[in-house]
Amino acid sequence: MEGGSTEVVRCYLERRFPQQFEDMCVAANSGQGENGIVEDWLSRDVPNWDQAVRSDEELLNLNIWTLTKEERSRLYEYWHRSAFPEFRKLLQDVMQSHWEMKQQLTSLFHESDMQFIERAHIVGITTTGLANNSDLLRGLQAKVLICEEVGEILESHVLTALLPSVQHAILIGDHLQLRPRISTRSLSMEEGKYNLDESLFERLANSRFGNPIVGVDGTDRDKFPIAQLYHQRRMDPSISSLVRSTLYPRLRDHPSTATYPEIPGMRRRLFWLDHRHFEDDSDPSEPMQSKTNEWEAGMVKALVRHICRQGKYKSGEIAVLTPYLGQLRKLKDMLEEEVELVIGERDLKDLEDSEADVNGSKGSDKRSGQKQQRVEKAKLSDGLRMATVDNFQVWGVTAHPNHP
Repeated sequence: MEGGSTEVVRCYLERRFPQQFEDMCVAANSGQGENGIVEDWLSRDVPNWDQAVRSDEELLNLNIWTLTKEERSRLYEYWHRSAFPEFRKLLQDVMQSHWEMKQQLTSLFHESDMQFIERAHIVGITTTGLANNSDLLRGLQAKVLICEEVGEILESHVLTALLPSVQHAILIGDHLQLRPRISTRSLSMEEGKYNLDESLFERLANSRFGNPIVGVDGTDRDKFPIAQLYHQRRMDPSISSLVRSTLYPRLRDHPSTATYPEIPGMRRRLFWLDHRHFEDDSDPSEPMQSKTNEWEAGMVKALVRHICRQGKYKSGEIAVLTPYLGQLRKLKDMLEEEVELVIGERDLKDLEDSEADVNGSKGSDKRSGQKQQRVEKAKLSDGLRMATVDNFQVWGVTAHPNHP
């Protein structure tokens, strides 16, 4: 007999049949306290001398200790069936009362927050935070919306930010870089017809409104009007030429990019490595089926060692990037015993969620949890930075100290 079921019956008897419950408590001798009186009553038996079959209604009016074991089971099932509709109603009443109280408290908090926010000229918030607090923010009557990194935000999230009061929306991003992340690949632009990972920014930037019309400045006049920055101050020309020949034909290098010092211990700034070491076998328990490569992780570890031994770089001036969360986990396991690691909050959260999915519960690896807590609190200048490519864009930017 399940303990939870007997507990339900015990609570039901205490509420609806106090006399039977009192009789059961007085005569029971289970030695288990109140939680064991129902089990003790069910386990006992008395003979049925007249052999008569009594109905459930008759059993309710008899002394519960005079019933046979079979009759006790029948009466128990009757009580069990009767208990759930009543407890369900009680639960609904409690949930309704909780919801009403929560609405009152939320309204009071909103009034307090509104008094504070109304004194601000600019309100910064994530799209998720805006959706969760839309009722509060609607009262601001904001007329201008500025959305950053909009090329990496799902279209639905941007639409929720377009409050009725907004008259001017400024979208800042790059529709040629990484798209928003979705967990179902079949809904992406590459795999399916739903284009769920196409941001509003990308859709507008690629929209055409008629026949192609080329202006005197070489721009397409029939496309959605966008402004683009053409001078970059971060990439060495050997790196910027890669994207200039593919995505940004009008990209220009600022003169400061030609003054970066050479990389100690490296003959060139940019290397292409061709190898024949295949990816590791995928883990069926990994929800996202993230890729890993043991040989590449070992190579990265050796390269980090080599660069650190040059004695030219301070803590925080070396970053390791990887496209896959699984590879980030493998690199973290390899490097955390040798150097202090700095991992962004979003990647740490993804790692924690991934490990929880595989292990079945969060925090199952105590040592890993302690290491993540230590890493998360580290400052940006305290160690080796690690990130997945998409999260690195919003977490930090690698640049020479003299050229921000």
